[in-house]
Amino acid sequence: MEIFWVTQTDFDENLDIATWKEMGISLGKLGHKVNLILPRFKRGKANLLKDVETTLLPYPKVRFLRGLIFQIALLSYMGFILVFKKPDVIITDHFCIFTMSIFTLFSKLKLVKSKFIIDIRGVPIYTGEEKNINYKTQNIRFYSGLFFAKYLYDGITVITPMYRERISKDFKIKSDLIGVWESGVSLELFHCMANKNMRKGMGLDNKFIVMYHGSMLASRGLKELGRAIDELKTEIPDLSLFLLGHGPGIHEIKEFVQNNKLEGKVIIHGSVEYTDVPDYIAMCDVGILPFPDLLLWRMSSPLKLMEYLAMGKPVILTRIPAHEFVIGKKKCGIFIDSHHLKDIKEGIRNAYKIRSELKKIGEEGKEIIRERFTWNQQAQKLSTYLQKIVNN
Repeated sequence: MEIFWVTQTDFDENLDIATWKEMGISLGKLGHKVNLILPRFKRGKANLLKDVETTLLPYPKVRFLRGLIFQIALLSYMGFILVFKKPDVIITDHFCIFTMSIFTLFSKLKLVKSKFIIDIRGVPIYTGEEKNINYKTQNIRFYSGLFFAKYLYDGITVITPMYRERISKDFKIKSDLIGVWESGVSLELFHCMANKNMRKGMGLDNKFIVMYHGSMLASRGLKELGRAIDELKTEIPDLSLFLLGHGPGIHEIKEFVQNNKLEGKVIIHGSVEYTDVPDYIAMCDVGILPFPDLLLWRMSSPLKLMEYLAMGKPVILTRIPAHEFVIGKKKCGIFIDSHHLKDIKEGIRNAYKIRSELKKIGEEGKEIIRERFTWNQQAQKLSTYLQKIVNN
């Protein structure tokens, strides 16, 4: 099956290129030919996609022009592809619904044979860190686009079973018509090998390291996490927090660290390439995901959680459906009731109390990933769904 996969995700700002790269590779292993159509990004990142056929379309860094120019280029390019390549399936994200609608109409009129799928990896939810007008625009575009896609697209895939039920209810679509494939992990890349030299180089020898990696956003409970480290510094003298990533909240976090003289307790490291992340996870004792109970997180498929688990690292995490769906009743999840300060402190205390057992219970996390959340397993789910759409 020949698949053209379009996303307008800006990988200079969003570092989560793993999903598209790994799914492209895994679908290739199943015998499919995949071509990713992406916005042009920094030349140095092209090496990350060397194993997947990729087409980069113009995407200037002028905020109010880049989306428009990308969509115009996409319209022209897809017209060429449909005439000369005739792919079996075209997958798009919600940003491209309206641009692709002319081609989906051709499909409904039997003028082209390609099947069109809308894939949804997330939902625009206002978290207090976006401007209201930006949020409202995204929200209108997202939901009106999905309503439109219900009639003109051949299929819909979403990121979790919980989100499938939500879409089914909101848009009156039978749930068995909606495909699901979640986040996954490459076991070839994420395997635990402790890096003692990295610990030593960062001055973290003999420390109990709690790690968070991902976007630095206040909506992810990071303010409360910083305060928890401050209040536990006397109770747990060898406690350190390692933050890996970037985002709008990074300046506020740095200011908090400086004001509370936590430079030796909180280490803030900038973003690294996806292939380097395992080295940093291997260095920590336990991961932490103090996400609040928002719809955005309840519907998610937490990639960072899966990366910790694949590396054999237990995780302190809030008791929300997305986390419970992955962990179940396994001990590798150290659940806390909320993202509030007292609960985060209690979660860190509980992890510290069983620090000698963390390596043992971390093996349960590896088992979870092997059985349910490899990229090969997610590619098989998507492949099965696409085959059903093509055959019908």
